[in-house]
Amino acid sequence: MRVNKYNSRKNKIFRRKMIIKIYFINFVLMVLLILLGFRIFFIKKNFGNEYEKRVIKQQSNCTFDSIVQAKRGVIFDRNKKILVSSNIVYDLVLDIKNLSREKKESIDIILSELKKALDLKDKDINKLLDHNEDNKLINDTNYYLLKKRISRSKKNYLEDKKLKYVYFEEYCERNYMYDNLSPQVIGFSHGQNLYGIEKEYDKELTGVNGRIFKSFDIKKNLNIKNSGPRDGYNLITTLDIDIQNFSQEIINSAGEKYNAEYAGVIVMDPKTGEIISMAQYPSTNLSDPSNLDNLTSKNLKDKLLNLNKKDKLKKLFDIWTNFNISKTFEPGSIFKPIVVATALDQNIIDDNFISNCAGNIDIADKKIHCWKRNGHGNLDVIHILANSCNIGMINIINKLGNEQFYKYQRDFGYGDKTSIDLPDEQSAKKLIYNLNKLNSVELATCSMGQGFNNTPMQALNAFAAVINGGNLIKPHIVSQITDSDGNIVDTKTKDVMRKVISKKTSDFMREILKIVITNGTGSAAFINGYDIGGKTGTAQQGNRDKKIFTYSFVGYLTVENPEYVSIVVIYKPENKENISAASITKNIFEKIIEYKKIDNHRNCEDNNKRQI
Repeated sequence: MRVNKYNSRKNKIFRRKMIIKIYFINFVLMVLLILLGFRIFFIKKNFGNEYEKRVIKQQSNCTFDSIVQAKRGVIFDRNKKILVSSNIVYDLVLDIKNLSREKKESIDIILSELKKALDLKDKDINKLLDHNEDNKLINDTNYYLLKKRISRSKKNYLEDKKLKYVYFEEYCERNYMYDNLSPQVIGFSHGQNLYGIEKEYDKELTGVNGRIFKSFDIKKNLNIKNSGPRDGYNLITTLDIDIQNFSQEIINSAGEKYNAEYAGVIVMDPKTGEIISMAQYPSTNLSDPSNLDNLTSKNLKDKLLNLNKKDKLKKLFDIWTNFNISKTFEPGSIFKPIVVATALDQNIIDDNFISNCAGNIDIADKKIHCWKRNGHGNLDVIHILANSCNIGMINIINKLGNEQFYKYQRDFGYGDKTSIDLPDEQSAKKLIYNLNKLNSVELATCSMGQGFNNTPMQALNAFAAVINGGNLIKPHIVSQITDSDGNIVDTKTKDVMRKVISKKTSDFMREILKIVITNGTGSAAFINGYDIGGKTGTAQQGNRDKKIFTYSFVGYLTVENPEYVSIVVIYKPENKENISAASITKNIFEKIIEYKKIDNHRNCEDNNKRQI
């Protein structure tokens, strides 16, 4: 009994202590709340306006409703004709989940307006709100892409109707004025990948999107501010759309006629490095490059139809690759002017140099033949080029020596990229002999343009240096970058990388190469009344036993004042009968003469009188 009384007294003391603690804690909390209230009042009274402005500024800077799409820049040709432009288009999105909860009358009005504006069929509209067997919406979504790429006028029409649950997403769509215009050069998008000029100048063309911001004024009213987009810069290219178009047509015809693996053509201004046209076969079109119906090669189209998806896409990538800067080949005799110009420039030979061709020559343990097996006899340097004599070239390069040859070969740009402003250019650096590998046999074959590779662009650029005064010029395809108001942002001008031969040597080479046309292997390029110079090339590719050839011609118009230099390459044709890259060049030059109204300088008879 005494124990119970003791415990009872102990519990009362404990409860009393706990009550005191609770009162104390409540008192402390009350004091803290009172102090906090005084502090808030103090801050509000003294700093309230300043802090409120800071919050408003933060909301204004950080919150936005939507993006305003910037237009991608326009691409022009050299005459300011539009090649590629952009339109803003819209995808229409429907919130079917919420639309289904509306009254039938409202649903019917919305669907009727959509059908009318978008030219939809009844069955397409009616099935939007279909239910399955469990009476659940089949399209149970807040995001249903109803129509892609609708025009601004249709968007405005539907917005004026104030239709609920209808939303728009903005896109920039590319419009190609000339759909078959060299897609490998102009470029296009496929998935996340870009090609051609579109890839090389993507940063300049893209522009900066605008934003629609929420902002608050001092009175806390919500305002909407539109930070407009900065459209992409425009590109003025060096291309001439007319020359580009007939270059494409001519090379398509040649590639199909000879069933070539590739065929390419480049036309350039040899004095400035401006690319006037660049085209290839096989090709496709810009709007739908994956569509096999757009292929310019019927044989290739038939082959691709039977391939699986992976192999088909790989082959399409090959077609989208720019042959003229990304594929390499052994140049053959179009390289011979480089060797002759080098030897002349070093005074190793002069115009009195004579070489005897007996049809073959022994180099080390090899017997190397001239293409004319019974030989050319005695030839001076001019007629070595005119007749494309292999033995004459070997005799010249042996006088030159491997060190001088190697130096000049690299000086002319072989083994290096030309740095043209197009993506995915190849250098072929691994496909030329290093100096320590350039022994007597290798040196002899190099004199004929065999044993090393180049791209068509490298070959053309090197040849241009032979005839333009001796300057190796950086080729380019964009001349100016302008903003949307036409103000010039950047200008690309003639860029001389180095002097490779003297003007005296170049002038001599330019004059003597016309005999290749008037009385040599390039007679198929002859145009009555016009002095044209150039060089033919026929070269075996890869395994010599397979007898795979590439045919080429480099030519310039006119001899006195070359404004156009061109290369035509027919790469690994299956039909080899009567192939002439020179005649293809003639077709292109005739079109240029007619288009540019170039006056003839003398008639055919006078031309022949002035043969060297």
